[in-house]
Amino acid sequence: MYKTLLFSLLFILSWDLLAQNPFVYEKRNYIWLTGSEDLTSEPIFGAGKIDFNSSPPLIEMFPREENGGLEQNHTFMCDASGNLLFYTDFEKIINGINFEIFENGSGLNAESVENNSLIPQASLCSPLPGHTDKYLLFYKDLFFNTSGEPICNDISFVTENLYYAIIDTDQGLVVEKDVPIISDILDSGKLITTRHANGRDWWLIGQRCDSNSFFRILIDPLGIHVMEDQFIGLDVVVGLSFAAFSPNGEKYVTSSSVNAEFGSFIDLYDFDRCSGLLSNHERIHEVFPSIFLRSVSFSPDSKLLYANSNLTLWQYNLMADDISMSIDTIDLYVPPDSTIFGMSPSFGHMMHAPDDKIYMSCGGGCLGYHVIHNPNEQGIACNFQQLGLELPTYNFRTIPNDPYYTLGPIDGSLCDTLGIDNIMVSAQEFRTFNKPHFTTFPNPTTESFILKCNNKLEKKSILKLTDAIGRLVLNRKLEQGEMEYEINVSGLTKGIYFYSVDEGERVLGVGKIIISE
Repeated sequence: MYKTLLFSLLFILSWDLLAQNPFVYEKRNYIWLTGSEDLTSEPIFGAGKIDFNSSPPLIEMFPREENGGLEQNHTFMCDASGNLLFYTDFEKIINGINFEIFENGSGLNAESVENNSLIPQASLCSPLPGHTDKYLLFYKDLFFNTSGEPICNDISFVTENLYYAIIDTDQGLVVEKDVPIISDILDSGKLITTRHANGRDWWLIGQRCDSNSFFRILIDPLGIHVMEDQFIGLDVVVGLSFAAFSPNGEKYVTSSSVNAEFGSFIDLYDFDRCSGLLSNHERIHEVFPSIFLRSVSFSPDSKLLYANSNLTLWQYNLMADDISMSIDTIDLYVPPDSTIFGMSPSFGHMMHAPDDKIYMSCGGGCLGYHVIHNPNEQGIACNFQQLGLELPTYNFRTIPNDPYYTLGPIDGSLCDTLGIDNIMVSAQEFRTFNKPHFTTFPNPTTESFILKCNNKLEKKSILKLTDAIGRLVLNRKLEQGEMEYEINVSGLTKGIYFYSVDEGERVLGVGKIIISE
């Protein structure tokens, strides 16, 4: 079955869809939030923030106030410059600036049971391609299993729907929510995306219950397209664990832990970013029933795969002729001398970070993250450190669920059709490449505004201002060595305008200006 969920005409006629832009690596995941569901006044139960806009990252308390627990299944979104826009606790969508709930942002997934926040990767945010200030939230429900028989190997709970919501951060509004995309018995988590090979759109794939059937969803400026299911390889027994795409988008992996009868599995696939199809299924790990796999994560160079149980961290060499035989035990969990409330800081879930490290939550609760400092290195040279990052507050398994925003188009491929230029740089190089950060004030304005850069411009640049349909209306030179520039817009009519600051072929920054009466 092929199904398309089209968005409103208001979205389709936006400026971004009509104008082609160079590929710019965005800092959508540069703020991480940590914490737990507990909202008491005790400081240890507050929320924490990790800001990767600084190097090393800045770690501090996050004043979430009364809105939003941050336990395991939460997701968030930053703007292209790395400023937090919103986050969700699976029940509410909350403004990341003033911590107020967005209009129509409460009662999310109201029919689901309360503890769906405990399911890893049960929600995921994505920019809406081609649309400024519009975002998608994908999420699954969770219901009590009343059949008396195991469903997807779970006697207690069952996932029946995949939903989406549309978030307009400019209006502070959740435009739509709880809109069903797929209604079927699904794996309870493992929502993850990767960028389409055209450099603009996104692929979301996931697994149906206890089969070799995968649903495939294409996200583009026109809507959400549910493609034909793909059937491939062995049946994959689903269970609570993780899924990941490799940083280069060429591999997809799932890990599943079921119960003492079925055991745990790692299934690896090749992935085609043009067609959204999997191939070359290989089951590389099938462990004894007593071992419960927690998560999987790729190294930044896509050559190594990490997997962990609650007590062990393993590494696989994806370049080896026999991947399953390349397994290397990196470390075993060492209990600390003391714990918080008896909660074990064993190994939890892994996620790549903008600083090219891999961070791992605790299996129970703790005041830190485990860290793989050099994940591109083989063996113990990867430098895994238990509780290597200290957090300001108690964290209960909470870790983000992000795609690789640094992944661009596949130049020269059949689907490289948008004329988007690709520059392959690491996250560390990107911070230097995209170092200038621009703000404007007043905004809205009537006659002029100040364009302010966080650093002095190193070279002469050009400010280009375009109207809502992409017409160039202002072209202003910016002299080097300055940080503030007054821009006269008294001759322009009321409306929304978009600016870019260009240094030759390099785009230093983009933004929006509103001119009012």
